[in-house]
Amino acid sequence: MKNLFLILSLCVSTLSFAQTKSELELSEEKELETYMNSNFIQEYKPETTEPLIIQGDKRITLAYFSAMMPSEFGTITDYEFQFAYNMGHYWLETVIGQGGAEFGTVGSNSSASASSTSEGNFFREDEVQENYLYLGVGSSLRSRHLASLLGFDRVYETFHGYVTYHALSEELRSEDYAGFGARADASLNYLLSSSSHLGVKFSFGFSALKRSVASEGEASSQRSLMFRWNRLGLDYSFYF
Repeated sequence: MKNLFLILSLCVSTLSFAQTKSELELSEEKELETYMNSNFIQEYKPETTEPLIIQGDKRITLAYFSAMMPSEFGTITDYEFQFAYNMGHYWLETVIGQGGAEFGTVGSNSSASASSTSEGNFFREDEVQENYLYLGVGSSLRSRHLASLLGFDRVYETFHGYVTYHALSEELRSEDYAGFGARADASLNYLLSSSSHLGVKFSFGFSALKRSVASEGEASSQRSLMFRWNRLGLDYSFYF
């Protein structure tokens, strides 16, 4: 009988200890959860953004560009008009622009000098002013990576790609040069309303421009100049 009493007492003590231990674990877990949810330790969770609602499937853009490097600012002055149409997953775009730039900012002298009329025999100073017109056709895609990351509901990015055609009036030889090229833009836009935005653009492009044949048998490389544009721009767009 005495042994039975001892066994029952031991069982009651064990159950009581197990219950006490379980309550202690629950209390510790609750304290840990409270600490993890405090301001000291928080898991980063990107803020959700409101749906980007733009009224209209057509867009007109007016843009101004200058040189991207601060030391070259003002050596390029380009004005541009764009028309774009929403195709669903992307925008189809056309571009027309005119501008002027110092040769040293956008061009490089040719090394081809096989004949007396070759471009390599004509050295252009960096300060020589070049004037040009250009056309382009391409497409663009929108994204909201920064908006999703930072929680900005009025900010979005646009990435553009174009095939371009430049026509340039060259002063040194009084010749016209023309040719095709390519261009890529990245822009960060802020919605002013559901039908307009302001944007900052980073634009990179190049063109191989050629003049007409000056002498019989003159190779294409002898009458070509390479131009490149690294520009920073501002644009205003409205949708309709």
